[in-house]
Amino acid sequence: DDSITIENKTDDNVAPNNITSFEQIDENVFTIEQTIHHDQQPTPIEVSIDEHPITVDITPLKNPSLFFNLTLRSLGVIFGDIGTSPLYVLSTVFDFQPNEAQCIGAVSLIIWSLIVVVSIKYGIFILMSDNLGEGGTFALCGFLTSDRSFLSPTGKKVIIIVSLMAGSLLLGDGALTPAVSVLSAIEGIAVEAPTLNNWIVPITIIILIALFLVQRWGTSKIGAAFGPVMCLWFASLFMIGIWRVTIKPSILKAFNPWEALHYLIIEKKQGFYQIGGVFLSVTGLEALYADLGHFGRWPIRCS
Repeated sequence: DDSITIENKTDDNVAPNNITSFEQIDENVFTIEQTIHHDQQPTPIEVSIDEHPITVDITPLKNPSLFFNLTLRSLGVIFGDIGTSPLYVLSTVFDFQPNEAQCIGAVSLIIWSLIVVVSIKYGIFILMSDNLGEGGTFALCGFLTSDRSFLSPTGKKVIIIVSLMAGSLLLGDGALTPAVSVLSAIEGIAVEAPTLNNWIVPITIIILIALFLVQRWGTSKIGAAFGPVMCLWFASLFMIGIWRVTIKPSILKAFNPWEALHYLIIEKKQGFYQIGGVFLSVTGLEALYADLGHFGRWPIRCS
């Protein structure tokens, strides 16, 4: 149980420690008015409340069932974007037929981008920067511009401007990424069924409209629906990956970070330009922080 400390109001005409009203506003919110004599020190009043656990404090040890539930939902909502990146990353990186060394170097860049940016930067450090359990650009802006911040008024104005710019970029990403992801998926189907080439764009539009229509059902229902789908998707990627590794085990060299660095050194200018394509592998990672208030730190990390 937590406690609330309420300061008392003073009144010359009322006896000390006289509680004049006690009103319950909400399940865990109370208002208490107390009048005391002007020459008496205010007496703190402790009120016990039942505090519901916020998602940022949910751990597999404290709330195992809720933790598993949120982990599954975070797979459907957060990793629906990052998990579809393999559909178009390599085709974006290479606009020519690469040799084996180039494939290993590019895959190494992708692997270490995911490890460093997603797993380490966001998974460990960024998720620790919550604002009362909430994440995202404007939650962080609210924290840095609050009374608790050590920034000067000028610095707070700069933070607000930068946050507005970041929000604009997020809107652009939200408009671009779904279209690219769905279009790439449908193009993959057309490879096996060339007769669908003329239907790629109409099918993509129909799917996007359907996806945006179901957004009104909320994060919980969408996560519950797409969580198992993403589990099946990642399991499929894992099985296909194992199968392809048995055919070409040399691709495991990509886990060596030197291969990524060596690729950039050898390719020089072309390798530098290809970093833009490699960075597409981490598109959607901002959802890890933006949805912190929905799912919590540990469910996101474990998913």
